[in-house]
Amino acid sequence: MAKKVAVVVYAGNLHFRDYQFEQDVITIGRRPDNDIFLKHASVSGLHAKIDVTLMRVTDMESSNGTLVAGEVITSTLFRFGQPITIAPYHITVSERVLPAAERHSDTLPAYRVASLEGDNAEDLVGETGKPSAVTGVVGDLPDWLAVGFLALAIAVAGLLIALALWGD
Repeated sequence: MAKKVAVVVYAGNLHFRDYQFEQDVITIGRRPDNDIFLKHASVSGLHAKIDVTLMRVTDMESSNGTLVAGEVITSTLFRFGQPITIAPYHITVSERVLPAAERHSDTLPAYRVASLEGDNAEDLVGETGKPSAVTGVVGDLPDWLAVGFLALAIAVAGLLIALALWGD
């Protein structure tokens, strides 16, 4: 019988998505057919597998590697709560399965994050295709925040102009 586990994915330091599994092997990658779908240029199509029964993480010859507890691995045993890192994502596996009322929502507003490769931006999208996290804001801000940033930018520009004129 498969062990029931909870998997929490963080994008950077911010919560990204909760999963609950009752299966022996969990696949992680950029392809939507993986159990954990991570849409990011640094994540391979099939990046890694977690064997819950054996408590083993295996890198599936990914382009950018997999880390467990900060160490690059090809295949290693892990403990519940130990961080598994794939590109900008940190993944933890635990035995505690959260009741539905305690789970994080996957309907947070859509933000964009800068990719680790160059200046292009990647949407962070979970397995449902819904955007669900904020890691580095590049666009699509809520109106109130955009207005706040605009007001701040205008104030800073005015201060810079005043300083430039005062120096002359």
